[in-house]
Formats: sequence, structure tokens, C-alpha cells
Amino acid sequence: MKEFSEELAKGIFSGILPILIGLFIFVLLIIAVKFGISWIASLVKERLRDHASDNKHQKIIRRERWMQEKARQKREAEEEEAKTIAKWRRLYNLSEEAPLFKVTGTELYMPYPVEITDAENDLLVELETHFRKSCIMPDCYFENVKHKTVQIDSIAINEKGVFIFESKDYAGWIFGNGNYTKWTQILAYGKRKNYFYNPIKQNAGHIATVRRIIGDNIKIYSVIVFSNRGELRDIDVVPKATYVCSLWRLAEVISDIESTAELSQSQIMEIRKKLQRACIRPNENVRNKHVEEIRDELGTDRVYK
Repeated sequence: MKEFSEELAKGIFSGILPILIGLFIFVLLIIAVKFGISWIASLVKERLRDHASDNKHQKIIRRERWMQEKARQKREAEEEEAKTIAKWRRLYNLSEEAPLFKVTGTELYMPYPVEITDAENDLLVELETHFRKSCIMPDCYFENVKHKTVQIDSIAINEKGVFIFESKDYAGWIFGNGNYTKWTQILAYGKRKNYFYNPIKQNAGHIATVRRIIGDNIKIYSVIVFSNRGELRDIDVVPKATYVCSLWRLAEVISDIESTAELSQSQIMEIRKKLQRACIRPNENVRNKHVEEIRDELGTDRVYK
């Protein structure tokens, strides 16, 4: 009986031992897997942190480079602007203290603050596409033979000659004759009529003043430009070297003008210098004086109805 008990105990022990060993190994495997997963997770987290840190560092570097590039572009733009302003100061013969103003929507500059009309501004924007910027003179004032101030909306010069532009910002239908003193603007389908001074005659006076400055051997063209708000209905008796058009057809006018004058660049700049020397330094007093002279010439304040 004792021997049987010992044999049974040995059998049970020999059967349980592999199970216990298996359980022990299984527990070790679980512990190893757990620690392995933890180690892998920590490694991944560390790599992700490093990657995020690298990305953040790269973003900082890229932003710094971007800011440096923007600063460089700004410096270059300011330097270019300064060169451009210096160039226009030389063209206008202005001191460093004298104000210079950029015309809205263009690269052109003017030597004093002024609110030009929409039609004048649109004209300058269009002229930039056909003439060199240095050969466009906006809003010029000269003294005529009567010692009165003459204001010209724009002057432009190219190899064909000198172009004197008069801009008109009239809506509605426009009727006119080159010989008549007054032209007609019709609005509201004929219900309203307004009259204005013949722009061909007006520009003829401007041309006479310019001719006195640059001489008789330079071809001068008179171009009357109406805004696109108006419609030219019946315009006739237009003199030679004179053109009347809407703004949208100005490019066609400039292109179609035929000229035998082939002015060189040196001649163009010499004409520019002559006009610039004769140009009155514009300011508010000059403008007010010009308005008063026009009012006095019209004499409407001396009419008693």
C-alpha cells in the first residue's frame, strides 16, 4: 500500500510538472510580450517625438527663410521704388523735399497732390500701354501768349510726334461739329440737353501753346478722348491731325496714325525737356488761378437775366 501511494504520487507529480513548467513558460512569454510591446511603443513614441521635433524645427527654418525672402523682396521693392521716384524727380526737375505722387492704377508720377477725373485717370492707364512712361506727361500747366494758364490733360511723345490729349467724361449721346463753338450732350433719350465748349477748339489752343515751346517742325496730333460712358453719334468737320474717339478705340487711333516723322530717342527726350522746362510748377494756387481765368473768360458772372 505504501509503495502504491508512492507510485501514484510520482505519477501525479510527473504529470503536473510539465503543466507547471508550461504555465511558467506561458507566464514568462506574456511578461516578455508585455514588456516587448511596451518597449516597442516607447520606441515608436520616441521616434514620433523626434519626427515631430524635426518637423517643427523644419517649419521654423522654413518660416525664417520665408520671412528673410519677404524682407529681401521688400528691400528690393523699396530700392526699386526709390530709384523710380529719383528718376521721376529728375524728369520733373524736383528737389528731394518736393512731393511726388503716384497716379492710381499706373506707374506714372505727378509732382503734386491732385484729384484727377476718372476720365483722365482711365486715359493715363491706357496711354501706359502705348508710350514709354518717361514720355507721358500728365496734367501739364503752361503759360500762353496772353500770359494765362493753359492746362493740358496729358501729353505723350513717340517717334510719330507729340500727342496732345483732351479727355471728356460725358455720358449719353455726343453731337458736334469742328467749326461750332458748342457741342451737345443728350441724356434721357432726348429729354435733357447740355452744351460744352468744342473740345477741338479747346485743344487747338493747347497745341498753339505747345507749338510755341517745341517749334514748328515737330508733328503734333490732337486727340479728343471721350469716356466709354458716352456714345459719339454725329461728329464732323474734324481737322487734319485731329482725332475724336471713345477710350475703347484709342489704341486703334494711335496705331492707325501714319507719320513721316521718325523722331529719334534723343529728339524725343529733347522735346520732353523743352516741355518740362516750360511747364509751370503745379500747386493748388496754380490750379485755382487757372479755374479763375476760365471763369473770367466765360464771364457767366457778368450775365444778368
